[in-house]
Amino acid sequence: MNEETIEKDKFEKWFNDIKDQLIQIIICQKINNQMRYIFKENPKLHRGGNFWNWLDQNYIYSIVIQVARLVEKGRYSDDRSFHKFLSELKNADNYKIVISEEKYLEKFGPFLEEHLGEKYIRNEFKKITLNQQIIEVLNSDVIILDNIFEKFEKLRHKKIAHLTSTELNISELPTYNDIDKSIEELKKLVNKYSLLINANHIVFDVPIYYGKIFNIPWIENKNL
Repeated sequence: MNEETIEKDKFEKWFNDIKDQLIQIIICQKINNQMRYIFKENPKLHRGGNFWNWLDQNYIYSIVIQVARLVEKGRYSDDRSFHKFLSELKNADNYKIVISEEKYLEKFGPFLEEHLGEKYIRNEFKKITLNQQIIEVLNSDVIILDNIFEKFEKLRHKKIAHLTSTELNISELPTYNDIDKSIEELKKLVNKYSLLINANHIVFDVPIYYGKIFNIPWIENKNL
């Protein structure tokens, strides 16, 4: 393989890792949302505050760590964050190896190009990029990731990753709404690059299967 092919394969595999990480975040979010719904709809579960506090805290800690490591700049050579992915695409015009209008056209192949028409496919590419140059798209998307990281940085650094004496104000903590919005932004970005790199739209409606565990008693001994 020539050097360009090696680089192309590297970025495509890297992007797949990012996509898989986001899917894990979405699964975590979905299970938490369903658990909160179960709790809200069943007053009998409103006792046992320690359990629900533990569950809630574990979700917050887990999601903050997962989202932050996906959007942070990356400090080490083996970091695989989304931010570092976009930054490396920008450097030395690496994006030309994996993202261009011509490469997007190639993804459809002769059959689809003939049936859809070259003009239609090129217009679709322009819609995805909002008719911007790729370097402009990359720059604006890096800023979006920086803004997401800013929401999570203090909580992760001062309370989760490290035990510090710093007291955080309520206004400095991410809310559930911040978390959900950040995940939605990540879904849009990852889907955008899936279209640009693979000409493939991602459906993030991830099925999860765990409901049956709630159809049986968790504790047989009522004295516990």
